[in-house]
Amino acid sequence: MSGVTLKQNRGGASRLFLAAFFIFWTALYASIARGWLPNGDPAAYFLVAASIVENRSLGMSEKSPVVPLEPGPDGKFYSKFGVGQSLLEAPFYAVGKALAPREAEPVHRFYFVYFVSVMSVPVISAMGIVLFFLLALELGYGVKASAVCAFLLGLATMMMPYARFGFSEPLQACMITGCALFAARARGREGVGAWAAAAAGAFIGAAALAKSANLLFVPILALYLLFSAGPRRAGFMRAAAFCASASVFAAVILFLNDIRFGSPFALGYGAGRDAAFGFNVSALSGLYGLLFSPGKSVFLYAPVLLASVAAAGAFHRERRAESFLVWAASAAAFLLYSRWWAWHGDWAWGPRLIVPVVPLMALPLLPLVRGFSALRPAAKTSFAALAALSFFIQILGSTVNFHEYILQTRMLEPRWMKEIPAREGIRDEMLALHFAPDFSPVAGHWWLLKHAALDRGLPADELRERMLKDFPWRGLMAYAPPPRPETAAGFDYWWLHFPRFFPASADWTRPLFAFLAATATAALAVSLLALLLRRKPSAPEAPPDE
Repeated sequence: MSGVTLKQNRGGASRLFLAAFFIFWTALYASIARGWLPNGDPAAYFLVAASIVENRSLGMSEKSPVVPLEPGPDGKFYSKFGVGQSLLEAPFYAVGKALAPREAEPVHRFYFVYFVSVMSVPVISAMGIVLFFLLALELGYGVKASAVCAFLLGLATMMMPYARFGFSEPLQACMITGCALFAARARGREGVGAWAAAAAGAFIGAAALAKSANLLFVPILALYLLFSAGPRRAGFMRAAAFCASASVFAAVILFLNDIRFGSPFALGYGAGRDAAFGFNVSALSGLYGLLFSPGKSVFLYAPVLLASVAAAGAFHRERRAESFLVWAASAAAFLLYSRWWAWHGDWAWGPRLIVPVVPLMALPLLPLVRGFSALRPAAKTSFAALAALSFFIQILGSTVNFHEYILQTRMLEPRWMKEIPAREGIRDEMLALHFAPDFSPVAGHWWLLKHAALDRGLPADELRERMLKDFPWRGLMAYAPPPRPETAAGFDYWWLHFPRFFPASADWTRPLFAFLAATATAALAVSLLALLLRRKPSAPEAPPDE
C-alpha cells in the first residue's frame, strides 16, 4: 500500500466462530430454498448431475423436452453449460437417491432427489460468505468489520436470493472469492506465496469449470500477483504458479469441450439466439441495462453497492492493489456481459450474470464499516438506509418465485412480437420488463408478496379481484390487466410445495424445516458469542503495498 498504512488483523476468528458461521448460513439458506424443479438452467445442471451418477457420463442418450441439448460427436446429447455445477450436485444427487422414501410414488421420489441435489447451492453459498469473511480478515480489517460486511453480503445482496435456486452463479461467486482470498494471502504473507498462488489458480479454474468466461479474470489476477511487494522475482514466481494451476483447469475445459462438441474451442452455444446475436450487442445498451435500467440494474437489486462505490476512494487509499483487483475484475465482467445478447440473464432475479463478482464489489464496504462511528450523522443514516433497503429487496426476491411474475408480464406481449416466427428475430422479447419502470420486477414482487401475505386463504376469484385493483403497470396500461394474477401470489419455499403436492411429505418436511430454523438460530447465537468472547491479538503492521 501507499498512502494510508493499514494494520493487519488477520487473527481473532476462532474455529468455533467459523464453523458456527458456516452452519448458520447453510441452515438459513437451506430453510428458504425453493427446492422445487424448474425449467431452464437449473434443470439442465440437474439432468447432467443425474447422468453423471446414473450413467457415469456427461451426455444423455436422448434429447430433453425441458432443456436444450446439443448433439455430440459420439451420438449423445450434451448441455452447453459448464460442468462445474453438475459436478457439485452429483454427490448430493447420490445422497438424495439413497434417502428417497421408497414407499412414495415415483414422481415424489424424483422431486425429493432434486431437492437434495439443489441443497448443494445453500452449502456453496454459505462457503462463499465464509471465504469473503476470511478475505476481509486477510486484508486487515479486523473481525468486527469483516463479520458485519459478511452479513451485508449474505443478507443485503443477490447472494441471498440466488442461494435458493439451482443456478451456477453462487458456485462461481464462491470460487472467485476463494481465488481472491488465496491471491491476497500469496501477496501478503511470506513463505506461502507459491502454494497460495497455486490455490488461487485452482479456485479460478473451478470457477471456469462452472462457466468458462471466468478465465477472463486470469490476466487480472496474474497482474495482481506479479506486482507484489518485495523482490520482483517473488512476484513472478507467484504469478507463474497461479497461471500454471489455472492452466490445468483450462486444459480440462478444452478436453471436455472436445468430448462434448467435437472441438476444444466449441462451447455449445451454436443455436438459437446464441448463434444469431452472440456478443453483438452494443456495449452501451448492455451497460445501461446492467447499471441503470429499472428492470436489471445491479444497484436496484443491491442498493448497498452504491455505498461500496462511495467508499471506493477510501478502499483505494488503504488497499491499492486490491482496489485494482476489485474494479478491474468488475469492469471486465460488466463489459463482457454487456455485449452478450442475454446480458439480463433471464429468466432470473436481477442481473444474474453479475452475481459472481458481487462479493468483490462489496469489499470497499470494509473501510466504511470499520470507520462507521466516525461518519457524519447524514452518512450514517444514508448507509443504514441503503442496507435496510437492500435487505428488503432480497426479501422480495426470496419469497416470491421470479418465474411467476415474468409469466404474468409475458402474457401481455404486443401482437408484433407474437407474430415473429420462433421469436428468434428479436433479441430481447422482455423490453417492458427490462426497461419500463412500471413493469419492474421489484415493484412486481412487492405486489405479489403483499397479496400473498395479506390475502392468503381467500378464494381465487376474490384474490384475483383484489390484485386487479393495484397491479404495477395499471398507470401505464390500465386496459391490460394481468390475465391470471391469483396463480402468482404465493410463498415459494420447499416446505410449502412438498406438502401441497405430496401430502405424505409432511412427515419429513415439517421436522426438517424446524431443525433448520433451530440450527440457524443456535449457530447465529454461537457465532455472536464467539465474537464477544474472542481474544484481541496484537498484530504487526502490514508491509507497504505498491
